[in-house]
Amino acid sequence: MGFLHLFIVNKSGGLILHRPLGPSAPKINTNDWLRIGSTFHSLHAIAAEASPVKLPGNKNPGENRVYVLYFELLQSATYIAVRIKVCSSHLVCCTSINTTNVLAGADDGIEEIEGGGVILKCLQTRTGIKFVLTAEPGTADLDSVLREIYVLYSECALKDPFYELEMPIRCELFTLAVDGLIERLESGGVKSR
Repeated sequence: MGFLHLFIVNKSGGLILHRPLGPSAPKINTNDWLRIGSTFHSLHAIAAEASPVKLPGNKNPGENRVYVLYFELLQSATYIAVRIKVCSSHLVCCTSINTTNVLAGADDGIEEIEGGGVILKCLQTRTGIKFVLTAEPGTADLDSVLREIYVLYSECALKDPFYELEMPIRCELFTLAVDGLIERLESGGVKSR
C-alpha cells in the first residue's frame, strides 16, 4: 500500500506539477501527463454540471450514490470500469459541510475514483487548483495527505518570489517538502497535520 502519483492542475486545466511518489508508480511520459491533467480537469467540470440532483421523494438523502462509467485511457482500446464519487452542493452524495470542504472550499466535481487497482483522490481549492493524488487501494487517509500537500504548496510554492501563478511549479523547497511528507507517511511515522 502506497502513494503512486501527485499531479496539480491549475484553474484553466493546465498541468502545473506531476511527480511519481513511489517506486511502484507507473512510468508516464510528459505528453501523456499533459493529456491526463487536461482530461481530468474536463471530466471534473462535466461531473459538476451533469451530476444528478437530489430528488424530493428520496428516502435516503445522505446515501452515497456510486456510478459506474467507462472511459478510454490514453487512447488505448482498453476500457476499465471505475467507481466515481461525484459531489456537488445539490447532490445526493453530499452530507453536510465538513472541515475538508471548509479548507478546500470547492465541493463540485469528482472527489474520488476507484478502479483498476488505483484510487484517485482530488482536492479542489477555492481558487480552482486541483490537487490529485493516486494511491494503491488500502492507503489510509488520502484526504489529510492532500490537505497537507495544499498547505505545503501555500507555504513553499506561493511564497517563492520566482513562482508565477498558473505556471509550472519549479520550487525545490516544495518538492523536498512533499518528498519528506510522503516518506514520513510511508514509514509509518508522524501523522499529517
